[in-house]
Amino acid sequence: MLVAADGEVAFGREEFLRRHADWFASATWSIETETLHVREAGDLATCLLAFRYLDHPPGAAPIDERSILALVFRRRGDQWLMVMDQNTPIRR
Repeated sequence: MLVAADGEVAFGREEFLRRHADWFASATWSIETETLHVREAGDLATCLLAFRYLDHPPGAAPIDERSILALVFRRRGDQWLMVMDQNTPIRR
């Protein structure tokens, strides 16, 4: 599940990848993170990050946005799979 910064909700791995394909392919952005909280309990784990997104797209104004990113992971064997991603913008 993906809860985007604009509040739109999407489900499934393929939808997540489709929505992020162009962004992942771009070389103009960077991310700074600060881990605020991590909790692991059995086969579930959560991570709360302070997130700063910087981008300098060609021909457009630079972007400097801050968010809180909440992630939930589920263990499958020896791998952790992300099952939820919620991006909450910090408004100033």
